[in-house]
Amino acid sequence: MDGNTMNSTVKLLKAIGSPFVNERRCEAFAEEEVPALYLHAIKNRIPLLYLDTLNRQNKLFDLKPVYCREYSRYLKIFDTMAEVSDFLSSLNVEHVIFKSIRPYPDASVDIDTLIFDSEKYERALKSFLKTGWNILGYGPQSATFFDSEAQVGIDLYREIAVSWVIYLDKRKLEKHIVRIRLPNNKYVSTLQPEADLVAIIAHSVIKEQVYTMAEFYTFLKLLKMMKRKEVENLIELIRTDILVVAKSFISVTLALHKEAFGFIPEKLAVLSSELGREGLEENRLAQSAFHTPHKYHYLTLVRSLMGKLKEEKTRKSMAMQGFKMMDLGFTRTVVAGIVDHMTRETY
Repeated sequence: MDGNTMNSTVKLLKAIGSPFVNERRCEAFAEEEVPALYLHAIKNRIPLLYLDTLNRQNKLFDLKPVYCREYSRYLKIFDTMAEVSDFLSSLNVEHVIFKSIRPYPDASVDIDTLIFDSEKYERALKSFLKTGWNILGYGPQSATFFDSEAQVGIDLYREIAVSWVIYLDKRKLEKHIVRIRLPNNKYVSTLQPEADLVAIIAHSVIKEQVYTMAEFYTFLKLLKMMKRKEVENLIELIRTDILVVAKSFISVTLALHKEAFGFIPEKLAVLSSELGREGLEENRLAQSAFHTPHKYHYLTLVRSLMGKLKEEKTRKSMAMQGFKMMDLGFTRTVVAGIVDHMTRETY
């Protein structure tokens, strides 16, 4: 990987900017860099944020049709979110759309929907099949449907899990349900920002094992909007549920922001001081010249899962995973998934 590619992350960060930096201080895009940075934005799951930034700078150039198409799909996704939420409410199924409502324009997300009543999960799946949403696949704790109008996936979760292993207890999130109004003036159930961030952090480290700029901007933009009490709530949630996980995530975020913008935002410094830092991931990020997507070290995943063993629900689900892997067909599927996670650059 050449130097230009290695530095493209920092170039992109400086051009898009930070929520903690005045927009007028952001660096302008050079026209010749626009196409290459767009490809890097795709890898980092922020293509529409990048295009929206170009649009505000009047530098879309040949990417204007792409921006119009993706922004239109972004708005359609909100309609599908509302449709999914309304449909589940009509079935009297308590749920939230989580990890999917980003604080910036984003047409790359799936509509992740968590169902709290596990006994109603199978009924919800059958009802979805009858409505015309096509099923793409399913796993032990989730199923994926597809909305052809918005061209977006709809993931229904019975538990927040990797295969059978539950890495976040949904019952601890249930008290954080809120109703919000979407840009299309429709309402959906979702999580308070601090609870949603806990889910996003755990998903990045344990489920995907990859950190992208999507995580960087989601985390920092939500953190910027949080009041002191909400930051305190975030710290408490992290300490209770994902301390080992969050230390790696926050350390990568901190190192990236310091490299690109030359300082550590006060709220991020408070989190780091209260929760600690993870030198392993910071050092590996520096060794890669701060290139993202950043793949977490396998030791980070191991430590994260060991940190979750104190929870009975996680321990039981790990035991279930071990039992299910006595089936050779299931084991082959799991191994194939592990190999894919080890070899892919992003998700």
